[in-house]
Amino acid sequence: MTMSSSSVDYSDLSGSENDFSGFSSDEIPNLFNNDAFNDEVSEIMSSDIDIEMSSDSSDTDEDQPSWLADVQDIDRSPFTERSGPSHILQETASEQEYFQLYFPVSLFEKIVSETNKFATEQNMDHDIIDVNWTETSVPEISAFLGILILMGIIKAPDYSFYWSNDNFLSNEGIKNVMPRRRFEKLLQYFHLNDDNTNFPADHPNHDKLHKIRPILDQVLENIEKAYKPRQHQTIDEGMIAFKGRHKAKQYLPSKPIKWGLKVWMRCDSLSGFCHQFEFYQGKEDKDEVNESMKGLGYRVVQKLTMPLRGKFFHVYFDNFFTSIRLIRSLFRHGIYACGTMRKNRKGFPEDFKYPPYMEQGDHLIKQDGNLTATLWKDKKPVTVLSTAADPTIIGTANRKQKDGTVQLINCPKAVTNYQQYYRGVDLCDQLRAKYPVGRSSKKWWRYMFHFIINICIINGFITMVESHPESQGRRKRFRQLDFRINLAKQLIGSFKSRKVTTQRTSVAPVTQANIETHRLQTLKRKKSTCKYCTKHGEKRRKETKIGCVICNVHLCCIECHSMFHQNMIVEE
Repeated sequence: MTMSSSSVDYSDLSGSENDFSGFSSDEIPNLFNNDAFNDEVSEIMSSDIDIEMSSDSSDTDEDQPSWLADVQDIDRSPFTERSGPSHILQETASEQEYFQLYFPVSLFEKIVSETNKFATEQNMDHDIIDVNWTETSVPEISAFLGILILMGIIKAPDYSFYWSNDNFLSNEGIKNVMPRRRFEKLLQYFHLNDDNTNFPADHPNHDKLHKIRPILDQVLENIEKAYKPRQHQTIDEGMIAFKGRHKAKQYLPSKPIKWGLKVWMRCDSLSGFCHQFEFYQGKEDKDEVNESMKGLGYRVVQKLTMPLRGKFFHVYFDNFFTSIRLIRSLFRHGIYACGTMRKNRKGFPEDFKYPPYMEQGDHLIKQDGNLTATLWKDKKPVTVLSTAADPTIIGTANRKQKDGTVQLINCPKAVTNYQQYYRGVDLCDQLRAKYPVGRSSKKWWRYMFHFIINICIINGFITMVESHPESQGRRKRFRQLDFRINLAKQLIGSFKSRKVTTQRTSVAPVTQANIETHRLQTLKRKKSTCKYCTKHGEKRRKETKIGCVICNVHLCCIECHSMFHQNMIVEE
């Protein structure tokens, strides 16, 4: 049987993946059909070592394999689960409807309620009245989110640029939706949950993610309902760029995002659809009390694969997670697994640690039942542990030589499987990084909220694409960019919080009989320049809050008030 990294028959493994038509070349790079990817496979698979180390030091003797060099085909149960979109939307459903499969209107209502409540509490705590704040609503928060999405598409160094008076810098669409001051007020009081309902920090039931808990739980529940996972799944860590203060902030020098908050993710291996994610909360995480015994990687994979048990899914992960104990535990729970493995892992074949001289394409395979260990020489040695790959199948892979020619080299099935299916989280990260949602903030939980919104957008986009496979055959393919632009416009809709002001003077003409009713008092509006001073070119006063309520104009002092109304008097 002949294989290559660019054309491999995976019909025996792919289940229903053959129905997915994929994305455009400008949406996701072609990861499997180019020499650059093939040349970097071994380097990628041997890197990405996290500062957090996963331990398998407590593996029991029964976990340790008895490796045999005589290999034979393995038994694999077929994957029969229904997979893909499971919604009931009509064919004409909009981008907003697909987004709301994962982020429904009820979450907008929750945000409105908590934001208004937080604004009231802040004013009471500081014994002030914010005259520039009025309660928000679902249409306004929806428009606010639409603006954040547009800001991820049309990037600016500072959000004030969108409201600039410079026509070359401003964005008229955003300016027409709401004033900058209103946008800033929504940012100031934006809230997701009542802090008073959380337990104290020293309480055993204290929730570190309480600030985002209602949104997080609802979104994860909706993801599970709206889309059923396909056969091949990838587990890896993602990063959320963040340089503020937080106990769980990580520094990963090998990642594109070196400083930030870590999130564990399980994604579809081919599309990047995110099925499950978990924010890393630091070493004091109460769920990690057994970390020193089984390892952080072990705990993460077991938790993320809980919904997959007994259904014969295939799961792929890198060498941070892989251990013999984990692979065998997953196999006992009806999950096939494949991952690169470090030489210092317990149970690693001894003759793999110090192999004989090997040319590129040479390999060694050991087997213990369904568990196989494969050592393959690319530019560097690569070791793969698997319970899903037939060790008797040796395919081929393309490798570019120094003289520019392409040479076919032998490549075992476990390695070709890993090359094809382990990049699911990377695909999701690429989609997430292309048009990031949200602005910089000192509050860590807002970065997690932005991450959740991004995941809902990506999942909505993938769900829409897979629900309309015929549209992908058109000349112009539907892109994530198209989805985001349409979604932002639909979230904004016809909402406008910018009131059209008219330069009216008074409801009725000013006469000697009613002039006494025109009094100087504080206006329930934001500050503005004095109407009389501006008209007469005087700049002795700056902005003022006082003026005439009846005439609806700002007047900075009694003198201006008197002169303004004297000029307005009409004879009876």
